[in-house]
Amino acid sequence: MVTRRQVHETLPVRLRAKDSLAGAPLVRIALLDIDPAQLAAYRAAVSEEIDDSIRLEPGVLSISAPALKDQPHQLRFFEIYADAAACRRHLDSAHFRKCVDITRPMIASRRLLETTPLFLSLRPR
Repeated sequence: MVTRRQVHETLPVRLRAKDSLAGAPLVRIALLDIDPAQLAAYRAAVSEEIDDSIRLEPGVLSISAPALKDQPHQLRFFEIYADAAACRRHLDSAHFRKCVDITRPMIASRRLLETTPLFLSLRPR
């Protein structure tokens, strides 16, 4: 039974994925509020990091970062990793650490949600 549901209209900031969701993936969701004055710089840094993650890390299966339509400084990251080890490698990667260092002062607030994936699907390319 659904006890609470929120639906948000979003604008795509960056959406990237690989072709497969085999195994037991780990899914993380991050809710970020970015300083509106630094939003363009934040988006540029994150776009580069997402591209690098998908290109360089086999265990990073998908990263999507839409912004709320009426509040474009509020982003909702949806990340799918092959497993917990792939997530750890991503968090330890040089390109992710660089992005964190660049964007940390731009983030007004951040909330991380751990999830249990129930239904995940990607359309084959």
